[in-house]
Amino acid sequence: MPLWRLLVSMTPQQLVDVADLCYLSDALNRDEAIGILGAQEPTRQARIAELERRGGYPCYPTSAG
Repeated sequence: MPLWRLLVSMTPQQLVDVADLCYLSDALNRDEAIGILGAQEPTRQARIAELERRGGYPCYPTSAG
């Protein structure tokens, strides 16, 4: 499963539970993060459909040396 697919399958609560927000705690708490993610719910399926149409998020290969 691609990472983007795993992330979009999670609820806002699940996503915030696994995200390390400690470096943001002065500006964003858990409830605020859940609120921001929850506000995006109405457009979630459209964004997933767009990602599926494009084949997911673009990436780039890297190699040493």
